[in-house]
Amino acid sequence: MQIKRIARIERYRIFRDFTWPETLPNFAHFNLIYGWNGVGKTTLSGLFSYLQTKQIMTEGRVDWLVDQRTVSSTNIASEQTPAVRVFNRDTVARSVFESSQGSLPPVYYLGEDSAEKQAQIEQLQAKLVELEKHKAELGDRKSSAERRYELFCADQARAIKNLLTAQGSEFNTYNSARFKQRAEELLASPRTRLSDADVDKLTSIKSASAKDPIVVPAPHYPDFLDLNRNVDQVLGKTVVAATLAELTENPELSVWVRTGLHLHTGEHQKDTCAFCNQVIEPQRLEQLEAHFNDAFERFQVEINDLLNHLKTTKLFIEKLPLPDRKLLHEHLIASYDSEVQSLKQQTYLVSTMLGKMLKALETKAANPFKKLELRGSLATEPSERKDMTKWGTFWEVVSTAGSAISAAVGKNAFENIRSLIQQHNQHCEKFATAQREARQALEIDEVNKALESFNGQREEIESLESQMLALNVDISEASITIKQLKIEIRQHSAAAPELTNDLVSYLGREELNFIAHDGGYSIMRNGQPALHLSEGERTAISFIYFLKSLQDSSFNLQQGVVVIDDPISSLDANSIYSAFGFMKARIKDAGQVFVFTHNFTFFRQVNNWFNYVRPKAEAGFFMLNPIIRDGVRTATLSKLDPLLRNYESEYHYLFQTILQASSFPDDASMAAFYGMPNVARRLLETVLAFKLPDKAGDLNKQLEEVTHFDSGKKARIIRFTHSYSHLVGISEPQHDLSILSESKAILTDVLALIRVVDEAHYEKMLAMCNS
Repeated sequence: MQIKRIARIERYRIFRDFTWPETLPNFAHFNLIYGWNGVGKTTLSGLFSYLQTKQIMTEGRVDWLVDQRTVSSTNIASEQTPAVRVFNRDTVARSVFESSQGSLPPVYYLGEDSAEKQAQIEQLQAKLVELEKHKAELGDRKSSAERRYELFCADQARAIKNLLTAQGSEFNTYNSARFKQRAEELLASPRTRLSDADVDKLTSIKSASAKDPIVVPAPHYPDFLDLNRNVDQVLGKTVVAATLAELTENPELSVWVRTGLHLHTGEHQKDTCAFCNQVIEPQRLEQLEAHFNDAFERFQVEINDLLNHLKTTKLFIEKLPLPDRKLLHEHLIASYDSEVQSLKQQTYLVSTMLGKMLKALETKAANPFKKLELRGSLATEPSERKDMTKWGTFWEVVSTAGSAISAAVGKNAFENIRSLIQQHNQHCEKFATAQREARQALEIDEVNKALESFNGQREEIESLESQMLALNVDISEASITIKQLKIEIRQHSAAAPELTNDLVSYLGREELNFIAHDGGYSIMRNGQPALHLSEGERTAISFIYFLKSLQDSSFNLQQGVVVIDDPISSLDANSIYSAFGFMKARIKDAGQVFVFTHNFTFFRQVNNWFNYVRPKAEAGFFMLNPIIRDGVRTATLSKLDPLLRNYESEYHYLFQTILQASSFPDDASMAAFYGMPNVARRLLETVLAFKLPDKAGDLNKQLEEVTHFDSGKKARIIRFTHSYSHLVGISEPQHDLSILSESKAILTDVLALIRVVDEAHYEKMLAMCNS
C-alpha cells in the first residue's frame, strides 16, 4: 500500500488551496522533496503525521490518494491506510526529554514514546507532591476538626452529667461516648424539642424529693343539674286533700296547726287543746286530718329529704376536704393551685344557689298545696327582688346548658383536683421510674439542642475523610501509573553502548557517550556531563532513536511509509555524509520513503542515491516553491528543477532564480520577492568564496574587495541581503519593507556585480540558463 499523491490541501497553513497538478507524476517508492526554509517542508511532512496517528485534523482539509482510493482527513480514523512513521522538527521536540528533577548530570529520555511517558511521569510526580501536600493540609484540618469535635462532645456530656447527676443515677458516669451514641440515635430517629413548660416540669420531677400519698376526696361534688331538676319538680307538686282555706292561705298557721295536730293525736291523744284548754270537737279533728292526710305526710317527707340533701351538699361545698398544696409533688403544684383557685371562685356561686334552693323548699314545705316555681322563689328578700330578673336569667341558662354548666359550677375543677391528687399518688408509687424517665427525657432534649452543631462538626470530619480517601485513590493511581510508565520506558530503552555506537556512526566522531540511568540516559561529552545539548546533537539523537524505532515489532518496515524531514540540522559537512550513510542503511528496505531537505549537500547525497535506484520509475524528485496567488503567498509542489537534479552544485539553480526574478514584470507584488534576499546572499557568498577565498564567510569584507563596482549599489545589496536573507513572511516593524519594492533593481545589481567579478563566468552561466 503506497501513498500516490496529496490530491488536495485546503486552508492548511501555507497550503491555502493546493491541487495536485495533472502534469506532476505520482509519488514513487523513493521520493526526494527539496525546498528552502519557509516554503512549507515541515508543514507538508506534518500532514503525513495525521496518517500516522489517524487523528482528525482541526485545521483545513487534506485528501490523500492511497493506491487507488481517496482518503480524506475528515474520516481518516476509519480508513485503511499504510503504517507511517514521520521524523521532523516536531519529532525532535517530542523525542528528547530532559528530566526537570534537578539531577546532575541531567537524565535524558529518548524516543517519542519514552519522552512522552517520562514527561507524564514528571507531571504525575509533581502532581503527587501537590496531592501529598493537600493530603497533609486536609490531615491537619481533620485533626483540628476532630479535636474541636471531641472537646464539644466532652463539654456537652459534662453539662448533661452536671444537670442530671443524683444519688444512684445512671448519669453519674455520663461521658462523651454516651453523648455521641444518643446523638447518633436522634439523627437516625429525630425527636421534637421539648417546650419550656415541659422542660420546667421534667426538671421539677428529676429534682423532687419523695413524698407520701394523699387521700383522694370522695367524688361527692353535686350534680347541679340533677339538683335543679329535683327541686323544680318538688316545687311544682301539690297534695290532693280536703283542704281548709284558712290553712292553705296562711302557711305559717298551717305549720302551727299541723304541729299541734301531731301533739294532740296518736300517742299524744288529747281531747282538750293544750293552747286554749277547750274541748276539741271530733268534727274539727276530722277536718284537720283530712287536710293533713297521708299524701301530705309523704310529700313532707320528700321535701325534708331533699332539704337534708341540699344542706349536706351545701356543707360539703363550703368545707371541701382539699389537701395542703405542699403535700403534692412540685411539678403538680402549679396546676393544683390553678384548679383550687377556680373551684373557690365557683364555690361561692354554687353555695348561694344551694341556699336559694333551700329557701324555696322551705317555702314549699309550708305551702304543700300550692304549686311554686324555682325562678319565682329566687328573690325572697326585699333587697333581692330588684335582681329577680338576673337570677331568673341565670336559672334559665342552668336549665338549658346541659353538662357544659359543670365547669361553671366547679364540678370540672373538682374532678381536675381529684385527678391531680391521683397523679401525685401514682407518681409516689413510681417515683424512681418517673425521675429516671424525666432525666432521660431531659438528656434527649439536651442532646437534641446540641444536635445541629454535633452533626455539622461530624459532617465536616466526614467530608475531610472523604476528600482524603479520594486523594489516597488519586495518589495510589498516580503511583501505579508512574510505576507502570517506568516499566514501559525500561522495556523500550535501547542499550546505552548501542546508542553510543550508533551516534558515532551517525556523526562520524566520538564525542557523546550514553550511560543507562533508570530507563533514561546520562550523556557525557568528552568524559564530562553534557549539561546542554546543542540543536544538532538533539536532532542527531532523536534521529538515531527514530531509525531504531523502525525496527520495532509494532512497525513493518517493508510495508510501511517512512517520512524524514531534514535530519541533519546544524551538522557540519563531514557529519552530513556520515548521517546520510547511517540513514540510507536503515530505510533502504522501507515500503515507501519520503525525504525532505533544504540542505543542498544532503540533497545531493539523497539525489545520487535515488538516481541509482532501479528501475528509475521507483524514484520521484519534487520541490516546494512559494508562489503568489490572488496577492497571497502560498506554496505548491512541482517537479524538481533540472538545474538542481543535473548539477552537483546548488549554484546553478540560485543563479537562474535571480536571473528570472530580475525579469519579473514591473507591477509584480512585493510578495513575489520575499525569498530573493536569501537566494541573493547564498549566490554572492558562493561566487565570492571562490574568487576571494581569504574573505570567505564575511560578505561585507568580500564586497569591499570588489573595487570596480558602485559603492552605493554595494551598500544597497548588503542592506537587502542582511535584512531579508531569512525572511519567510512579513518582516518585523523595524524592517523597512520599502526595500522590497526595490528588489528587481537590486537583483539586477547583483547580476551586474557578478559580471564585474568574473565576466567570462557570468556569460557562460547566462548562456546555460538561456539554453
